[in-house]
Amino acid sequence: MTATSRLSDQIMHRRISIFLCLFLGAGLCGASGRRDPQGRFPFRTFASEQGLDNLAVNAILQDRTGFLWVGTEDGLYRYDGDRFERVASGDGEIAVVTALTEDSAGRLYVGTYDSLFFLEGDQLHKAAPSSGLLNARINALATSRGTVFAATSAGLYRVATPDLLEKIGTWPDAGPSALWADGDGTVLVGDTGRIRALHPDGRWETRAGFGDEKILAIARDGSGSLWIRSMRHLWTLPQGVADFHDESAVLPGGTEAGTLTVDPTGDLWVPTSKGLLHRHAQKWDVVATEQGLPTGWSSHAFVDAAGSLWVGSIGLYQQVGRGLWRSHTVRTGLPSELVWTVFRHPDGHLWVGTDRGVARSEGGAWKPVPGTERHSIRTIARTPDGAMWMAGSPAELLRLDPRTNAIDRFGTESGITGTHVLKIFVAADGRLWVATVEGLLRRADGPGRPRFEHVALPEGIPIERFASIAEDASGRLWAAGRQGLAVLEGGSWHRFTQQDGLRATAMAYVLHRRSG
Repeated sequence: MTATSRLSDQIMHRRISIFLCLFLGAGLCGASGRRDPQGRFPFRTFASEQGLDNLAVNAILQDRTGFLWVGTEDGLYRYDGDRFERVASGDGEIAVVTALTEDSAGRLYVGTYDSLFFLEGDQLHKAAPSSGLLNARINALATSRGTVFAATSAGLYRVATPDLLEKIGTWPDAGPSALWADGDGTVLVGDTGRIRALHPDGRWETRAGFGDEKILAIARDGSGSLWIRSMRHLWTLPQGVADFHDESAVLPGGTEAGTLTVDPTGDLWVPTSKGLLHRHAQKWDVVATEQGLPTGWSSHAFVDAAGSLWVGSIGLYQQVGRGLWRSHTVRTGLPSELVWTVFRHPDGHLWVGTDRGVARSEGGAWKPVPGTERHSIRTIARTPDGAMWMAGSPAELLRLDPRTNAIDRFGTESGITGTHVLKIFVAADGRLWVATVEGLLRRADGPGRPRFEHVALPEGIPIERFASIAEDASGRLWAAGRQGLAVLEGGSWHRFTQQDGLRATAMAYVLHRRSG
């Protein structure tokens, strides 16, 4: 990789640090099982700048072609991967969208406060206007074996075609309030205090025992457990178990939209007034403001085909990186937003160099390393005696004694030159090498306090910027400099430049890959 200017180098690092600062896999542990700081999930916010003019999200669905559809308090929006666009209606304006589903032909159905619509081309049209649903609220939609069912304030309907709706059964005045379609063709319907199962052969089966609360959502997770939700309660019926179990203790509070979502992996997501509950491997975890969610209150959750989590609230939020990335910033305990280097100690702890010193992971949190606060630390290394070496700017090496945690400093009196140290490297033989903006240094032989000497290189200049050092499996030492790539082999230095086949002479990084 060719060298860039110091300004470009700093801009690149700042962009990286502001976006992610430090990246760690979710749940990553050190070599000895020590727990790393958890960090926060990064989220992207969608609002009017991205075409989403209404921020009250009521429903989210991804169709078979990959488009994301979002129903809001002011119409339906389609996301094409870049922006949202509001969908027009050929039968008058639609306002509050309450539910979304897709039939076997890929036709999108949209429930609203006063009617059922379907998408034809790029416009919405009312479904079966003569069916009596013109003034009925659509409470829920579900698709069972390609057929759409609608739970409405006027009753339960089966959508035979967009122009033909068939009413099913008799219901209380408020009508059914929740729907779920099982894979075997059974449709589960919830209303006040009960759920009813419509089997493929037309049989009805009723299960009561949910008090006088309206059932707001029904879902079956990947393990086969059935979940029922009201405003204040959450019940579950594990597969093979006769009685429902009350899981309401996990709910931190009610929400106006008591929804449930099962993602493509079979996990359950439960939006609440204090974040999003996630049921995975029979355990609960939470995604809330402490974990990076921009809002505490959530009304809907959806996981798309690519594994991205979308959260509806007063706004729409997309989790960046499918939950595999976490951001670490000042808010999570780092000394600074600008991170230069990360070092994994053999004991499992992480050491992070920032422009305001070093932080060390300890007990699942970040702890500052005393004595480094006034240094911008770009590089960290460990010598065979266990000492930790750190440097950056000002151009001074810091050596931390592993037994006492005392820091010793090595500056111009020890041979360190220039304004910045860019790399400390410990070779296989234990020798310490230092890359600076004014040359390549190595620790001099001899007893006593460490001293560093300048290394004269072929085709070099008196002041040459070196930024990176690496050693390959054959023991050759490589150094990336402005005058080319230098290699130490058999006690002699050689240079490679653009004339030897490199894309450019000035080099910024050199890396030894595991493949050799």
